[in-house]
Amino acid sequence: MNDQLIRIGIRPEVVSFFENTFSVDQQGNLVFSYGTDQECFGDDFHITPVSKSIWRAGQENPALIRKLFVCQSAMEAICFLHLNYTAFPEPNLLLFLAIGHIPHDSHIEVLRGLSKSKKIGLLMGSGIFGHLADLKMATGIKGRTCNIQYIEPETIRVSYRDKVYEFLGTKISLNAFEIASGLRSGMRTYKPKLYESYTAQILQECKY
Repeated sequence: MNDQLIRIGIRPEVVSFFENTFSVDQQGNLVFSYGTDQECFGDDFHITPVSKSIWRAGQENPALIRKLFVCQSAMEAICFLHLNYTAFPEPNLLLFLAIGHIPHDSHIEVLRGLSKSKKIGLLMGSGIFGHLADLKMATGIKGRTCNIQYIEPETIRVSYRDKVYEFLGTKISLNAFEIASGLRSGMRTYKPKLYESYTAQILQECKY
């Protein structure tokens, strides 16, 4: 059982679920492999890569996956499951994929292959970049593209299917975009109410 995760309050069942998806370096830091890149979590730092590869945890048999979660980091997956463990009585039927800071076409290609008839949850953070990542992932998985631009002051312009939509930065969300554009992604976004991410919530609550 990993001391680092136990120390920040992660329940033992969740530690067990993820324990084969990371290694521990000589300093005791957690290392999550994305293949060509790594995410590292330690006592006073958390480094999430910009990567074309994916970290994976959970059910690998596509026929058995009940819900697929796309995350900005492996730690976000761990903290989310800890905080919502009772909502998923069969965690062995979940698959978590971490893509790093920025969605890439290679991520979308993998997800399109996995997502047929699967419920998808997006764990991309509650800040503006998390909301924009939601748009990129949702449109990409549906086989569409969107172009996002920042227009001063604090306006976001989204070009999608030959139309342009503008949103205030404080109002942008996948739901708002779906209402405006008619996109029906069928995906659910998960956002902590008071924090930038579920990882930030865990670290704050345990005063780590």
